Amino acid sequence: MFDEEDSVEDRVKCDIEIDCANGKAVAWVLRNLADKLERDELDTGWHDVKVPNGDEVGKLYLDFYGIIE
Repeated sequence: MFDEEDSVEDRVKCDIEIDCANGKAVAWVLRNLADKLERDELDTGWHDVKVPNGDEVGKLYLDFYGIIE
């Protein structure tokens, strides 16, 4: 049960699947996703993962949640 003295720690679960032609493309995708996360552009749920030419190369699932301490 939540008590006013308790605090909530923000957490995020991330599941990602990427299928690219090479490591350079995977690195670009991961940097792009990291930038979006830092700018708070992604919400809880599924997201398409794309390379610069717009081709979809995978899926990302994010779950933002809190735990009571």
